[in-house]
Amino acid sequence: MVNLTAPGVYIDEKVATGPIAGVGTSAVGFLGATADGPIGEPTLITDMARFTARFAAPVATEPEQLNLARAVAGFFDNGGTVAFVTRVGTTALRASAELKGGTPARTVLNVTARRAGAGGNKIKVEVTRPAAADDPHFALVVTGPVDGQTETFENLSMDPADPRFVGSVLQDAPVEVTLADPDERDSPAKAGATALKDGADAQAGDDAKAWTAALGALAKVDEVSIVCAPGVTTPDVQRALIDHCEITTQDRFAVLDAEKGAPAAAVLTQRARLESPRGFAALYHPWLSVPNPARRGKTIAVPPSGHVAGIFTRVDAQRGVHKAPANELVAGALGLEAVLDDVEHGRLNDRGVNVLRVFAGRSTPTVWGARTTSNNTDWRYVNVRRLFLFIEESIQEGIRWAVFEPNDLSLWKRLDRTITEFLTRVWSSGALFGATAAEAFYVKVDQSNNPDPELGQVVVEVGVAPVRPAEFVVVQIGIWAGGGQVQEG
Repeated sequence: MVNLTAPGVYIDEKVATGPIAGVGTSAVGFLGATADGPIGEPTLITDMARFTARFAAPVATEPEQLNLARAVAGFFDNGGTVAFVTRVGTTALRASAELKGGTPARTVLNVTARRAGAGGNKIKVEVTRPAAADDPHFALVVTGPVDGQTETFENLSMDPADPRFVGSVLQDAPVEVTLADPDERDSPAKAGATALKDGADAQAGDDAKAWTAALGALAKVDEVSIVCAPGVTTPDVQRALIDHCEITTQDRFAVLDAEKGAPAAAVLTQRARLESPRGFAALYHPWLSVPNPARRGKTIAVPPSGHVAGIFTRVDAQRGVHKAPANELVAGALGLEAVLDDVEHGRLNDRGVNVLRVFAGRSTPTVWGARTTSNNTDWRYVNVRRLFLFIEESIQEGIRWAVFEPNDLSLWKRLDRTITEFLTRVWSSGALFGATAAEAFYVKVDQSNNPDPELGQVVVEVGVAPVRPAEFVVVQIGIWAGGGQVQEG
């Protein structure tokens, strides 16, 4: 507020209600198995070099790890820029052993592998003692998990104040050593090589708790708008992905893979289990053939979801979220695991399965479907559902300033202006159907839908007419006699 004292003209700047900025639609959340990395923690990945640095290269004999890594690579190959990768699995366990000492014999030292996993079970620890029986010092011989290399740590002490305290000297060893009782100083008795045990690798598979934890962690990353679990086709997991998008967050879209090598009948059975009433998911078939890095000149089948998610982001950037992510070439793919004809394609498309095709004159597969797994015609198309998600979240974030404002006519008019301006821009971009803005959308916030302002709520009614894809282009051709006449002379 300007302090008005002397007569004159004063300028009082007001903070204007800013326009609604469209939210991002292209950050993808990937879930699956990796060779290494944190479990249940979404990690920002912007290229494959960072993926490998954080999660390590996939083990060649682990198909779940290969599926995720190749899907993420396909995502970046097809225009993807931002991914949040969550490693799914049970927590890896560290191998351990107990060393006895004192009279009567009891556990005096706990030895634990520094790195979690089954590899810790290969570590062995041996205790040696000096010749003098009253000398409290001892030595540990540690056999490492790699190539059986041994390292001896001599003249160790159980006293934390001693420079040779066992817990400090073994800082660089493959094991960490802690006192079983901080108040006890009895040294461990002489013992032969003792193997650590009970170490276990992290497991992914179908562990329900692991998937629930991973999806719960991913729900906290607001940027994510697309979710994939490449190659994971178990009914419970795919159902969990749909529920995560449609019920838990209500602002994401699930890209699902059909079962590997499944015939059309099996894919239709799978599709029947994946109904999403409001169209929050899409199913893609068949798997892609990509170069096999382990065998030059050979190919390997990979799930299509990662590549398709990249196409989503590419189309969003080039055309907008309202454009159906179909009739698009799949970069990085050499072919398809199975080739479908028009009859098979028609059966699948009619039931909401999006088919990838290779057409004559083209060697690169093309995404040739844009339907959701909803039987509701309002939510039949992928781009319609994703457009609504974009509009809804943009408005939600763009009018947050209105919370706790005085609930009066002035607020209603400001909300009307702000939302109308945003939807006009959406219509101008080609996302809404109508010759004029008035035909494409409406915004209603007045006393008819806010009869009692004392309730502390403002209801804004918004209606939009989305543009739907021209899925079937019909060209009617007939024989025309022409306009010329032939006359004999």
